[in-house]
Amino acid sequence: SVDIGLLKAVKKNKLMFIGVYSHYFSLRKAHPEFGRQEDGEW
Repeated sequence: SVDIGLLKAVKKNKLMFIGVYSHYFSLRKAHPEFGRQEDGEW
């Protein structure tokens, strides 16, 4: 059987990852010079 606690942790981490990613994305939008060196890797 699937561990409910594990499922909840995965869901929580997913939300956290989305939050961090969207924060990073909005930072890049506000400051185009931020992370410019990574642009070639996307």
